[in-house]
Amino acid sequence: MTDRAALIDQFIQVHKWGKAERKGLPHDLSHRRYQRLTKTTRTGGKETVLVMDAPPEHEDVRPYIAIDTLLRDLGYSAPEIHAKNVKAGLLLIEDFGYATFTRVLKKGLMTDRDLYGLAIDFLADLHTRDLGQTETVVPAY
Repeated sequence: MTDRAALIDQFIQVHKWGKAERKGLPHDLSHRRYQRLTKTTRTGGKETVLVMDAPPEHEDVRPYIAIDTLLRDLGYSAPEIHAKNVKAGLLLIEDFGYATFTRVLKKGLMTDRDLYGLAIDFLADLHTRDLGQTETVVPAY
């Protein structure tokens, strides 16, 4: 086991997800990786969260946290951050499930025009907001 894997194991264990089933999620070309953790609740249901692994030598989770906080403060839907270890680049975040743009389009649940229209509506609404009224400092990109 690598040092990184051990660090993730410890993080998950500390936050009561150590016995959860783990499944790696597809990733892009960034250094950031995600795992879906699934555990059975006392009532027999399933509960899931995501572990974001952003090795600090390649990624900084603080901009993610800042944008997530900003969006939530403005009333938008963004993953709740359940736990974080900024120094280690690890976050335990809310799992929004499997309904990615690609899956929604492939299943014919929405048209591309409707789905991307929602994204455009969000961006247009965000553009009207006074970000100076929030406590979150948005990093310059």
